[in-house]
Amino acid sequence: MDPGQRKLPGPRIAKPGGLVDTRGEGKTRTPIYASLQLMSDPYERDTYTWAMQQADALRRRSANEVDWDNVAEEIESVGKSQSSELRSRYAVLLLHLLKWLFQPERRSRSWDTSIRVQRRAIEDHLGDNPGLKSRRDQLFGRAFFEARLIAAGDLPVEMYPETNPFTLAEAMDDGFWPEPPAAK
Repeated sequence: MDPGQRKLPGPRIAKPGGLVDTRGEGKTRTPIYASLQLMSDPYERDTYTWAMQQADALRRRSANEVDWDNVAEEIESVGKSQSSELRSRYAVLLLHLLKWLFQPERRSRSWDTSIRVQRRAIEDHLGDNPGLKSRRDQLFGRAFFEARLIAAGDLPVEMYPETNPFTLAEAMDDGFWPEPPAAK
């Protein structure tokens, strides 16, 4: 406990505006812990209610009711989430393409379906979020390293190339099904 803070007796409940002694004495105390200040911030206390209130304020064009910093942060996080979804879908696609290429004896309908589904889902996602098209190559490149690590659950990571053996165009081509190199 920090010097200058006094300990409150008995269990207590944090409520906006103070602490309530739950022993039944009904004494309200002033908050003494900095972390309890978060309890008075609607964004931290109840994000759902805060979001509904902010949406209402925006629809009514009531600028003085908008929590601008947190609204901006939330909108930015929506964009990041869309970017993350595209990278994740590329990683799943690449994982199954790597398995298809390096484990031909284990090919299955499941891998085939996963490759086809991811190709469609990626196209749909980009159709819904055309602003991500400029980041495709970057996200595809980052996704390869994740896919390689996940694929290492089946074969040693050294069995997979250190650089992506597929171009984005190949990976997204419905007619592309990689074949292992011919034995020498």
